[in-house]
Amino acid sequence: MNLIKNSKSIKVGAFLLVIVLLIATFFDLKISTFVYNPQSLFGQIMEACGEFPASLIAMFSSMGLWFTSPNRKKWFVAVGYGILTILFSFMSAMLPSHYFGWNITVMIILTILYVSISYYLCTKIKSEYLSVFRKACIIGLLMFVLQILTVTGIKMVWGRERYRNMFPNLELFTPWFLPQGFTANNEFMSFPSGHSANAAMLIWLTLVPRFTSFNKKLCTILPIIWIIMVPFSRIIMGAHFLSDVTFGVTITLFYFLLLKNKYMRQV
Repeated sequence: MNLIKNSKSIKVGAFLLVIVLLIATFFDLKISTFVYNPQSLFGQIMEACGEFPASLIAMFSSMGLWFTSPNRKKWFVAVGYGILTILFSFMSAMLPSHYFGWNITVMIILTILYVSISYYLCTKIKSEYLSVFRKACIIGLLMFVLQILTVTGIKMVWGRERYRNMFPNLELFTPWFLPQGFTANNEFMSFPSGHSANAAMLIWLTLVPRFTSFNKKLCTILPIIWIIMVPFSRIIMGAHFLSDVTFGVTITLFYFLLLKNKYMRQV
């Protein structure tokens, strides 16, 4: 039954993806021109907070992998997962700091807080669910790493200029399906959207009810809302086009489905 349900969901998702890409192919520039508002408070807040939950999930997954490891008392296991946990925790504290002006002291305090809360949450997971929890953590960590590498790699070889950088010289616009060549300039890394890919990481929450008593509907609704809000905000801010955010979300969801099918197909 689950396989049939998942198959239908994938078909519906693929159909919606094709529709959105068709719209983006013909109306990318018009949509961006219509909604562009760099002074938008909503856009600024989402720009600051939109992607940091992704590194929180990676951090919690690293902590969970150490916590559930049969060799967690061995020093090299503790050091390895400890480095990843602290690294991703600091990343979660650092990402919003660029927008909110937090100093290093605030970031360190947040890092310690994130790690402490993650450890506490791990201790609250019942022993009979630890194997499922470990699989979810594997998915969370791999999904984060894979989408980061994929999105960054495509950005650098695609070289698409951001709307905000070309405005008001809109004749510089290029469609999403025409790569412009290698770049290291952030203003030419519009395709695909990193914020949107990171926002889609919140789909990991749909796994949480499998190893906790969290409400299943809430863990489904929250990711959907976030995955809509963050990409829309990126178009408003002129950082990306509809096609950029669509591909960003799709890349992460693709890895999620791939990893979920591999590690939690029978769960």
